[in-house]
Amino acid sequence: MLSIKLIKAGSEDYYLDLAAEDYYFNGGEPPGKWIGSGCKFFDLAKIVQRDEFKRIFNGFHPKPAPDDSDIPQALVQNAGKENRRAGWDLCFSAPKSVSIIWSQSSEEMQRRIQDLHHQAITDTFTFLEEKLAYSRTGHAGSGAVKAKLVAAVFEHGTSRARDPQLHSHVVVMNVGVNESDELADEQTSNDETNTTHDKKVQVRSIEPKPMYKNKKIGRASCRERV
Repeated sequence: MLSIKLIKAGSEDYYLDLAAEDYYFNGGEPPGKWIGSGCKFFDLAKIVQRDEFKRIFNGFHPKPAPDDSDIPQALVQNAGKENRRAGWDLCFSAPKSVSIIWSQSSEEMQRRIQDLHHQAITDTFTFLEEKLAYSRTGHAGSGAVKAKLVAAVFEHGTSRARDPQLHSHVVVMNVGVNESDELADEQTSNDETNTTHDKKVQVRSIEPKPMYKNKKIGRASCRERV
């Protein structure tokens, strides 16, 4: 199953705190992991670090400024604004039968199922990024350009009712990266071209409509891989 919802600014702690909860794992849920081909432009390592996540969630460069300034580099024009669309939560849930088997299995088997679940999500996300990831360009966002995504995966083991439910929240940041050698001359809809420290890239907001319209494709792709 795949659901998609908008994430507003100010809700970043919900996802970060998932790793601190203690339901089916001793010591809490697994740490978040970065995925998406846009991560390399920000030197994001595999494991999500709290400060890096909070910065890019709010539209800033995830790394501290090179000049040791306390002010992080803004990637978008509305960075840090309370009304900013921070990103989207793509929630991938394993089939109920898989969750039940996982919850009753040995630790070794649980880890194996979790690894397969994560791989299915990673492969599906790569497919969605290649086919559906776009940023808006031009006057009032009338145009579109392919974008590389930055996302963080947070695995969770229970439903809101505390029943076994293996699922993952893929937090897609509202930061679309374009590596084109030709920096855009046109005005972008919300965001602007930036130099991300030592890398020259275009950073724009994400156009989410293709993801919503093709949610069933993502759902079927993930289910096939599970």
